[in-house]
Amino acid sequence: MLSNDKFAELFDHGAGPPRPGMTYEEIIRSVVERGLIEDAKGRSAGWLRQRLAQHRNPTQPVLERRADGTWLQTSERHIPSGGSVAVYSDLTEIKESEERAAAANQLILQSLRYASRIQSAILPAREELASATADYFLIWEPRDIVGGDFFWFQPISDGYAIIVGDCTGHGVPGAFMTLIAWGMLDRMLARTQSSSPSQVLTGLHRGVQSLLGQDKDSGETNDGLEAGVCFVNTSKQEMTFAGAHLSLWKADQNDVTEIKGDRKGLGYRGYPREAMFTNLTLSMEYSDAFYLTTDGLIDQIGGPRGRSFGKRRFRSLLKRNRGTAMQKQAESLQRSFKKFQGEQLRRDDLTVLGFVPLRGGGTHARARAV
Repeated sequence: MLSNDKFAELFDHGAGPPRPGMTYEEIIRSVVERGLIEDAKGRSAGWLRQRLAQHRNPTQPVLERRADGTWLQTSERHIPSGGSVAVYSDLTEIKESEERAAAANQLILQSLRYASRIQSAILPAREELASATADYFLIWEPRDIVGGDFFWFQPISDGYAIIVGDCTGHGVPGAFMTLIAWGMLDRMLARTQSSSPSQVLTGLHRGVQSLLGQDKDSGETNDGLEAGVCFVNTSKQEMTFAGAHLSLWKADQNDVTEIKGDRKGLGYRGYPREAMFTNLTLSMEYSDAFYLTTDGLIDQIGGPRGRSFGKRRFRSLLKRNRGTAMQKQAESLQRSFKKFQGEQLRRDDLTVLGFVPLRGGGTHARARAV
């Protein structure tokens, strides 16, 4: 009955615009028959039935892709006189922007997945952990495909080193920080005394500060990491631990104990260059198990009250599963964590490493500061 010039332009398929008195079915069928609706190609009869049903009982707006690449959104509603009114909106520019954004997003995702393969390849092979321990598990879950958490295993004189670290941020920034840390670890471990993991922390601290210029007043960065370093002496059946804002957890036949690291980070501007770290030495019984975890586990929000997972809940899980196979412990921990997280978003990268050193002699002793 009534339309403006834009409607006439949209539905002019070469024989002139729709004439007053034409039904909607005549108009849309003519457009479909001339191949102007891309979505109707190859299924014109079915598409027409669906579109006419939507026209007679309009609910949500309908989006149509045309053969010339344009996108039309049709919003229809009935009016009291018994007819209907329709508004056609050209969304071509918006859809093209969405497609460009989707293509760019896909390219970014492909790059991140490739970067994830590189990051995984640089990390130690899990077979190395298996060969140096009686039993172990590893949960390593970056929040954003790549991340700032890392684990490290490397033979040293008299045994081996096991390290877990948590760099500033997550995603790409965190992954860049792990590359910085990894680049320094080989050098640090090669020249560190086998009884002094604190030297690794000191070297990382000074190295990150120097590399990022955070030992000077100028500069904008303030990045670093937290880490826990375990030196396992297989001949003495002894472990020496040093931590920077990261604890070691020990489960023996009696209890689960948190062995706290120093309350200092590595590399950040707020800590003096000459900052030192503490070595804690403890003997190992054949049944003792040890755990290192980043704060992605401890600080995750969830549960009915929206609180953090916390150390108490983590300790309770370790105590409940004490003595069971490490893989079963990992599965129990993951189930509990996912149930606790619920619908909450993951806040950070997640790394938990548990291991039982190879059996040997020795007597139980409390940790002592060195």
